[in-house]
Amino acid sequence: MFVDVVKNRRWAPTILIRESKWIDGKSKKITLANLTKLPQPVIDGIRILLKGGTAIDSIKNAFTVVENKPHGQVAAVLGIMKQLKIPQPDRTQKFPLSPTRARHDCRTRTDAPKQTRHQYHAG
Repeated sequence: MFVDVVKNRRWAPTILIRESKWIDGKSKKITLANLTKLPQPVIDGIRILLKGGTAIDSIKNAFTVVENKPHGQVAAVLGIMKQLKIPQPDRTQKFPLSPTRARHDCRTRTDAPKQTRHQYHAG
């Protein structure tokens, strides 16, 4: 069994569940069901089931988050915070690293290196 899409010239395509059989030495397609009126996610689910896949009720139930590691900009900010010996934020918070907090923490540290501008001497 398979899901077959029959294209029509002026109308929407017809989506059918079909089965192939050999009848009198020829391959024939036998229509088992018409899926045209069903929503596309249901049709995709039926297609996956007919290919031998597994159906799940939601994507959240399919996976379990075991570990969440920082990457990209978050890893860079955490690395700089570690170098400056700023306490690490709590990872259970929704937004533990806000740019304003990181900026505030860096400015209020007394042992943080100060930025200096290059002085140009005329002459």
